[in-house]
Amino acid sequence: MRILRPLLLAAALFAGIALLAVVGLLDEIYLPSPCLACIDWGAYLADHGFAVSYKETTDMAAVKRRLRVPQDLESVHTAVVGGYFVEGHAYAED
Repeated sequence: MRILRPLLLAAALFAGIALLAVVGLLDEIYLPSPCLACIDWGAYLADHGFAVSYKETTDMAAVKRRLRVPQDLESVHTAVVGGYFVEGHAYAED
């Protein structure tokens, strides 16, 4: 399962399917303040059974560096799911 899990995550990320459904609960969403779209995305995930924790920060660049997010993948917010970063609005699969 240790090998399969990263492969599933990579496939979900590149295919644009529900990465969150593969991993499980959402741990944290880091966002600049204010970001209503980020809050709406978190509410959407909570409505689909995910545990959502918001972490507002004034230094998103530091968060992205700490999580080793490649610059060409950066979005407004960064989420951490099961130890992996998620950039952009990944949707839970219905």
